[in-house]
Amino acid sequence: LIEAKAPLSLLIEASLPWLFSSKFLSHSHNFQKQLTEMTNDPYPQSLIGYFGQLHVLENFDLMNTLSSIQTKFLLLAGEEDLTSPAILAKNMHEKLPHSQLHTFPNAGHMLTIEEEQAIIKFIENFLK
Repeated sequence: LIEAKAPLSLLIEASLPWLFSSKFLSHSHNFQKQLTEMTNDPYPQSLIGYFGQLHVLENFDLMNTLSSIQTKFLLLAGEEDLTSPAILAKNMHEKLPHSQLHTFPNAGHMLTIEEEQAIIKFIENFLK
C-alpha cells in the first residue's frame, strides 16, 4: 500500500485490525473514531518511524538478559495483540524475576484506549 502511494486513510484503515481487538472494532463508532483521529493527527509518525519500529521488532532481542534485571515490572498485554502478541509478555514475565503480568482477553495492542480505566487501576496499584 505504501509503495502504491495509497491514501493515508486507506493505510490507517488497513492497520486498525493490527492495533485493536475485533470486539473493539466491531462497534462501528470505535472504528470510525479511530480512523478519524489517526487521519487527522497533527503529529503523525513518519514512514521512517514505522519502518524503524518494524526493524526493531524483527532484529532486537534482549530475552537472554531479562533474568538479570532486578527492577519491578508491570506487564500488560492484550490477548488479541497482533503487533506484540501476549505470548511475548508471558515469556518476559517468566524471565523477569520481579514482574507482574496481566492480560486482557478482549484487547489488542492499544490497551490504553480499549481498557483505559482498567489500565489506570493496574498502574496505580503497581505504583503503591
